[in-house]
Amino acid sequence: MAYKLLENYSIDKLRGYEIDQIQEHLIVALSDSEVNDRDFQWIENFASDLINRSLSFVILSEKLTYEILPETVNLCPTLEEAIDLIEFEEIQRDLGL
Repeated sequence: MAYKLLENYSIDKLRGYEIDQIQEHLIVALSDSEVNDRDFQWIENFASDLINRSLSFVILSEKLTYEILPETVNLCPTLEEAIDLIEFEEIQRDLGL
């Protein structure tokens, strides 16, 4: 399982990331503690694009919660949990679930 960890990223910095260049699962440690409605939509679309390419996308943050982020976006408080989630999603894809 290959993943890329982007540390201390803001949503604005992530917007500049070339999604077409991504070839591994992506874990983003967000430095933003607040996310606005425009950001929600963009994050959801970004995650969906990666999922359509059979890649996982996980936001790593202790400050954000599922009450703030869309349910379709993976959120974990620790790197270990993010890696576990990616492994679980890989198993699901392998099983065709």
